[in-house]
Amino acid sequence: MRPLIMFLAAVIAAPAASGTTLDDVGLGHVEDQWSTSAGGASLSGPWWSTLDDPQMHAVIDEALRHSPDLASARERVVQAKAIAGQQGSALVPTVTFDLQGSMTPYDSLGFQFGGNLPFGNGEDDPNAIYSGSAKFNAGWGLDLFGRQVSAFQASRKDASASASDEDDAVLQIAALVAAAYLDVVSAEAQLQVIEQQLRDSEALLGVLEARFGASDAGALDVLQQRQQVATLRARLPSTRTLVATQRQQLMVLTGGYVPATVEVAGALPEPGELPALGRPSDLLDTRPDLQAAVARHDAARNRAWSSTAAALPSVQLGASYGWQANKITETNSQDIWGLNGSVSVPIVAGGRNAQSIRQARSAVVVADVATQKAVLKAIAEVESALALDVQGRAQLDAVRAQRDAAQQAYDVASAQYLRGTTSFLSVLSASQTLQGAQLTEIQTARSVLSARIQLLDALGSGTPSGATASLEAQP
Repeated sequence: MRPLIMFLAAVIAAPAASGTTLDDVGLGHVEDQWSTSAGGASLSGPWWSTLDDPQMHAVIDEALRHSPDLASARERVVQAKAIAGQQGSALVPTVTFDLQGSMTPYDSLGFQFGGNLPFGNGEDDPNAIYSGSAKFNAGWGLDLFGRQVSAFQASRKDASASASDEDDAVLQIAALVAAAYLDVVSAEAQLQVIEQQLRDSEALLGVLEARFGASDAGALDVLQQRQQVATLRARLPSTRTLVATQRQQLMVLTGGYVPATVEVAGALPEPGELPALGRPSDLLDTRPDLQAAVARHDAARNRAWSSTAAALPSVQLGASYGWQANKITETNSQDIWGLNGSVSVPIVAGGRNAQSIRQARSAVVVADVATQKAVLKAIAEVESALALDVQGRAQLDAVRAQRDAAQQAYDVASAQYLRGTTSFLSVLSASQTLQGAQLTEIQTARSVLSARIQLLDALGSGTPSGATASLEAQP
């Protein structure tokens, strides 16, 4: 009963929610707060839901629905689960139904009786002898030392790791698509700003030309403004090319299911407050790549014991029941049954078992190191992204203050010029400063969003498996 109980426990046990801590992976000394404790509410969905841009959400969903990389990851989960099922089959009894039949010449019986046939040598003797059997055969290898159970648990952990790989693929694809989408929005916003600046500059040029005609403005003022208009017009082709290029990249990332002409938001979304950071140990529960590393670490430990148990005795039980019949001159049949058992004790295997154990234990050490490296890398990614996010938002505030000041300076310079209390050079300088500040604001806002995406991705924010499940449910 013990092997059966162990098997049922292994089957019922869920492969996720291992509750692994940093102490379990030898990194308890890094369990501490992040460099800042700021943060808002925890996420209840995928990280991109924190950015208020429904068009971006739709583009990401479409990309995930048709991603070939995600489809491959999903099939690897299917394969891993199938392998686990194959491994688990070694824990349950096997039952087969076997049929056997034969026909031999009647004369061959003479060799069994010293050359004399048992039923005479008459003309009525049969030409052949018929025999056959039909049996149910059952066998069960008792897993006394947990070799097969450990191997089965290892395969289950492998399947869990593959599922985490799929979730990680969701996050990575979403991050790439979101970045491409925001690049399109940023390029579109820059184009809109330049076009508006060109319209404003052309309007100002019209005013200057009118004033020049009335001898209220100098020729140099008109020429300088014409130069400013020409500079803005020269920017348009390269900016439009940037928009087209970014749209093509977005189309490629989505496998062509999102056209290059897709409608995007008119402005970049605001990043909002920082997400809830939790503690470094929370990464083991929120980051799919770390969950995969821990699962493979546990699988290596299971295989280490399975290799050790392979060097211990094994017990095999068997039973059979069926019927057999033969026909010489008449048909005879009878029921048959049998019980059997065997014990195999490894004695000499040329060092195979010892080397297998050595290999498995080394694999555990390798998995330990790989898990520790993955965790340390994840912590560093969070800290780096956190610093970029905090400093980026501070820089964005400063740039917006600069833009507001430049707008005020331009408005004052324009008013003073029209009253004749300042030269046009002040207006031109203020206009150029304002135009630069407006474009810098867009670029800085895009950088802030890039840092926020890095932070959310580094935290493993949201429940990617839930996002994957919702996508699979869609037609």
